[in-house]
Amino acid sequence: MATDEAAQLAALRRNDEAAWRQTYREQWPRAWSVARKYLRDLRDVEDVAGTALQQLHTRIANLENMAHLHAMVIVLAQRRAISLLREQTAQKRFGLEVASLEALSNSGDLAIPTVDNHPLLPPDIGSPADAAQRRLDLDKQLARLDAEERDLLEAYFVEGRNSVELARETGQNPNTLRSRILRLLTRLRGHQPPPA
Repeated sequence: MATDEAAQLAALRRNDEAAWRQTYREQWPRAWSVARKYLRDLRDVEDVAGTALQQLHTRIANLENMAHLHAMVIVLAQRRAISLLREQTAQKRFGLEVASLEALSNSGDLAIPTVDNHPLLPPDIGSPADAAQRRLDLDKQLARLDAEERDLLEAYFVEGRNSVELARETGQNPNTLRSRILRLLTRLRGHQPPPA
């Protein structure tokens, strides 16, 4: 099995048309399902999945094995879907153009471990595909929270704001906010599958 994967990866690096066709066929459902988790319009979902698979072509030289390829498809589809959502939201709210996540990335290459760098996830455990799946599971759990609860967790963990700053903005007690954050984390952990 590992030999077949190595041969397929080598064929992709040689730009073998048949190998790319097979990879697109195999990876399309993965890219489509990731995009569908973010987007409602099926035309946008197809565009994002197609773009992710096109971008894969430029990143094949950096992939070590097929597990990395699977994870890269997830990362590329996820980033493009989020970028599209940001663009659509900015356009609706402010009539502005926003930079895509790809343009904001410090380097031209997406490192696979960045999939698992969300502050609410445990340290990297397992393969890149496992890391990407954990990130998708987290996104799914976060989607179950109210928008206000998600915003609170994002402000605290992603933006790095403390409870005193958040209390000033919301008019709530800082201790109440800390308790609320801990309850939200407990709720999220109760839904997360244990690490393998």
